[in-house]
Amino acid sequence: MRIEINYYAWFREKIGGKELLDVEDGLTLEKVVEKLVEKHECLRSESFLVAVNGKLANPCTALKEGDIISLFPPAGGG
Repeated sequence: MRIEINYYAWFREKIGGKELLDVEDGLTLEKVVEKLVEKHECLRSESFLVAVNGKLANPCTALKEGDIISLFPPAGGG
């Protein structure tokens, strides 16, 4: 199945705006994130938030064809 990965903030600058990823059917969000960390070294040492179709998601979420995953660093400020 094919899913779309969108990157935000400095991830966009290092990796690019988005990529399409072909993965096995029924893969969980956790497994996809593991694949992305293997593929993009810059994600290894960073914490980030992950959303599926615009909503923060549990790592156990089963993905389906056409899902859109967004990765972005946690916001901070004061």
